[in-house]
Amino acid sequence: MRSARQGQEAPEFIFKKTNPGRIHLASLGKGTGTIVFVPGSPSSFGAFSRFLMDENLMKTGRLLSVYRPGFGLSEPKNPERSLREQSHRINEGLQKNDVVNNAILVGHSLGEPVIEHMAADYLELVKGLVLVAPSMDLEIQKRQRYNCVPKLPPVKWGLSKDWVHSKEEIYPLENELKWLAEPFPCINPHSIQGMEGELVPSGNADYVEEALKSAWHLDIRRIDGLNHVVPWRIPDLIKDAILDTQSPEIKAK
Repeated sequence: MRSARQGQEAPEFIFKKTNPGRIHLASLGKGTGTIVFVPGSPSSFGAFSRFLMDENLMKTGRLLSVYRPGFGLSEPKNPERSLREQSHRINEGLQKNDVVNNAILVGHSLGEPVIEHMAADYLELVKGLVLVAPSMDLEIQKRQRYNCVPKLPPVKWGLSKDWVHSKEEIYPLENELKWLAEPFPCINPHSIQGMEGELVPSGNADYVEEALKSAWHLDIRRIDGLNHVVPWRIPDLIKDAILDTQSPEIKAK
């Protein structure tokens, strides 16, 4: 593991029982504040592993990276098509890990509407949101015909379990986003959008700006020449957004 090679403390992999099944988490650090990373699809700890080893982030408190239902060792092992149900399950796992408030939620791609559901349903949990290449605009993310191709047996048989589950949860995304069509209260939202994205088109940044226009300190970053892989290409920008949210004095940029 990268942390061992760099002489750093390795994260602890833990399980929290939920109804049904369990949630698989990578955990590092201690403290009253918590940063929760929710990856996109397929869901993998590796998407945010470098953030769990960042010394500045470690000083803020606990760092948790979540395997969403259907990925890693989270259960049930079948894909969970309802993003709201995913948010309920993750919140239940966090509560059983004593995370009940003061949490910053970081969601990448499909993980972003999941943390939106969490912010809407469990506002007391959330100190702030960091939306990374958010998949939010209902019109832009309408179901594409090619999304049904991996459901066909000849194609499905050639895909890994994670990719099959990924396609199963992406296929109903249009209907799932309808639940988030109405604005909701939110504090400290930061959004980072690559303007060259195809999987999550750049127009999502405009939607976020409109949907969260009443939020306190809305920070939208549009990055030219960057596509969907923001956590790997510009991790420092995500870390800066997290630290800005942690700070008691936030300066508009």
